[in-house]
Amino acid sequence: MNIVKRIVGLFSVMDEEVISFRLLFLQSLFIGFANSYYYVVSSTFLLKHVAVKFLPTSYIFTGICGFLLIQLYKDLQKKRGIPVSFRMALSFFTFICLFNFVAMMQFSGNKEFAVFLAYFTVIFAPTFTAIFALGLFAQCSRLYNIGQSKRLLALVVSGEILSSVLAFMSIPFLRELIKGHEYVLLPAAGFFTLLVFIPFNKLRRLSGEKFSVMTAAKGARKINFYFLRKDKFFLGIAVVSVFSVFAIYVIDYAYLISVRSMSVKTGFEIAQIASVFLFVVKLGELSFSFLSGKILSNKGVKFSLMLLPVILLLFTSFAFVSGFISTIAVLVFIFIAKLADRAIRKSITTPSIKVMYQVAEPHERLDIEASIDGLLNQVAIVISGIILLVISLLFFKEMDSLLHIFSFVCIVAFAMWCFFSLKMYDSYRVKIKDFLSKLKLSVKGSSESNARATRPENLFQQDSDGQLAEKVKEAQHVVARASRKDLINLVKIYNGKQFLDISSEADEKVAKRLVQIYYSNDFYFSRLLIIKYLQYFQGQTALTFLIDVWDVSDVTARLELIILFNELRHKQIDPGFFERQCEDCVNEIIWTDAAIYDTADLRDENLEKELNNHRSLLVYLLFELLKPVYEPSVLQVIFDFITNAGEIENQLFALELLDITLRPGLKEMIKPVLEPISFDDKKHKLEKIFHIYNLSPKERVVDILMKDYNLVNLKLREAALAAYYRIAQEKDALVAFSTHSIDSLKLKADEFISGATTPGSDAKKELLARLDDKYSFTRPYLPYLFNYAIFTPKHLRSHSGGYLNRAGIDHTFFIDIETSSKVPLKLDTMAIAILASLMQKQQNN
Repeated sequence: MNIVKRIVGLFSVMDEEVISFRLLFLQSLFIGFANSYYYVVSSTFLLKHVAVKFLPTSYIFTGICGFLLIQLYKDLQKKRGIPVSFRMALSFFTFICLFNFVAMMQFSGNKEFAVFLAYFTVIFAPTFTAIFALGLFAQCSRLYNIGQSKRLLALVVSGEILSSVLAFMSIPFLRELIKGHEYVLLPAAGFFTLLVFIPFNKLRRLSGEKFSVMTAAKGARKINFYFLRKDKFFLGIAVVSVFSVFAIYVIDYAYLISVRSMSVKTGFEIAQIASVFLFVVKLGELSFSFLSGKILSNKGVKFSLMLLPVILLLFTSFAFVSGFISTIAVLVFIFIAKLADRAIRKSITTPSIKVMYQVAEPHERLDIEASIDGLLNQVAIVISGIILLVISLLFFKEMDSLLHIFSFVCIVAFAMWCFFSLKMYDSYRVKIKDFLSKLKLSVKGSSESNARATRPENLFQQDSDGQLAEKVKEAQHVVARASRKDLINLVKIYNGKQFLDISSEADEKVAKRLVQIYYSNDFYFSRLLIIKYLQYFQGQTALTFLIDVWDVSDVTARLELIILFNELRHKQIDPGFFERQCEDCVNEIIWTDAAIYDTADLRDENLEKELNNHRSLLVYLLFELLKPVYEPSVLQVIFDFITNAGEIENQLFALELLDITLRPGLKEMIKPVLEPISFDDKKHKLEKIFHIYNLSPKERVVDILMKDYNLVNLKLREAALAAYYRIAQEKDALVAFSTHSIDSLKLKADEFISGATTPGSDAKKELLARLDDKYSFTRPYLPYLFNYAIFTPKHLRSHSGGYLNRAGIDHTFFIDIETSSKVPLKLDTMAIAILASLMQKQQNN
């Protein structure tokens, strides 16, 4: 148990995973001993009693027997569940071990019967290796989600690899005990098989109903070869599996020929040679198994899928070329290829394939896996055996020439394996998107009915105040139907005497003039109208306009900019610019996460709410920034699930799709901030890329207040100001905000300093509450309405030189509003209409 605890501690297995991982690891450990001892006995007995050129016959028999037994196991698992099928497999293998032990002990001297017994013994080795793997991975698929699977599957398998190392290492020391009678190891294989029952039964009790039979949905598909032919993704896995199985057996055949040749030349026992080589192989497997979690998580599924076929293609090419020069070199490269195949396959290639099965429907997952990794692989074994037997019978003259021919066959097969692996990976990306889209559609009906109740165009008809409703509706109609010239006139409303008529100018000149106005007048709704004009720019002009105004815009304006830019689907983009902004956005998200973490002890609900809202705004901005560079529809599906507080499994599928969508370098920055992990884990992953710092609660609130005004929305800054006053009670520190140019911050600071509010402030807050209640603004727009759309008489005379005077005209869309405090207010209904049009675009986005 100490070894399990060390592995758990070394690889940061989560607390809730520790018990299940330990029990799975122990199962894997005992299975490794059983498989290893049985493999040594079966392969040694086969090589002793069957001629080299007839060895492929054993593959044919193995495939036929494996197909029948795995079909039986699959049906049993489907009807009776994991517990019954796995226990039956363990019991039957134990019986086979004891039966073969007695048979070998009694009849190994009979040459004719020994040949039959050799075939009979060897057919169960790969068959039960496959069945036990199916059983272990079936348990993992019920216990772990896709994220956990990528991290833990190979670690579970490391138990089998570790025990295999110990088993093969023990063979030379058991030489005196064996003395050419390897079959004495069979009872040991049976004993370790029985030990698997102990952790399995305990895990079964702890897992509750997870291992029970899963009821298929009504109209569920029948999993057979017709199903594989219809589903391109699983067909891709099937094709790749066929080439993968062929690789196993052609390399294994070459390896067996080499071992037999070496035994003849050196005089060493076959069992000794095999055990020493397999000991080295298992050390390689063990090393890769400890790295596989990081490889799968950091390098991704594509790298993990392509690693083995590319390496095998490389070394078999070396073997083929060296065959014209040196036969010894051929043997060296074949041994290296065998080493790579065993070490990488079990620890990296197989777990990466198992992860891909997670996109199957839960009630179909085990059936599909058993059909491909079980039944189809047995068919592939038969085909491989037939091909190898034909080649052996036609070309067998001497071992060296046969190995040279096999190396050429491998080059062709492995090149095709690489090609189909790439095709399968592309299908995997499409499969995840389709899987998530299907889930999205399943909940669309209820969400649409809720959305209809909050859509802006309906909300503006709910106001009982006839004048307000009429004016807002009129303003909304003007904004919605504004032509180029109309939009310029609307911009002119907010800029008046400073504005020149530019509607007849070329787009480039209009863009430059609007950028100048954007910089010179920071009035929020003037800027939003200028952003809206982006819809009339094309190509490079649109891109240049966006880049020119980006840095001076605050986070909400940036969101409107990029949403409108994406809506127009411009082909003229600058990937470098958008990816740099993504990096900046990720930096702001992790800063927000740090702020949430640092201020948690304050238990300030308003501050926590606004920090989380700000984070949601930044995540929205991040995905919009990705859309010009990557497929927008894919990113929208990912965004919908990552931001939806639904099942964690679906969020992890969305993250997997993101992982295979983004380029290396960018995904290493973006994925950690979106993963459902702790802040400490995020910090650990990202601290080498970003400057991530922690502060005391008071210092963090100050940090929020001092943050660049373009990077923190006004609602969050107001919440931070209130939090600072509550924890510090320092009125002197608020003096700077009492002279602030932004009214909401100024009035809040005055309120804390004086302990009283002004009638004008109370009236504006009352109206703002009415607007929020009736119009349900989906973004943090309320402070902008407070500062730029609601005016008291004093405000109209003095603010920024007088709003109406600065405009130079009487604003048609101003209306008078009465409040309970009797302070007369003027409301800019055009501002509400502008926000309505933007909210509509966001909801349609």
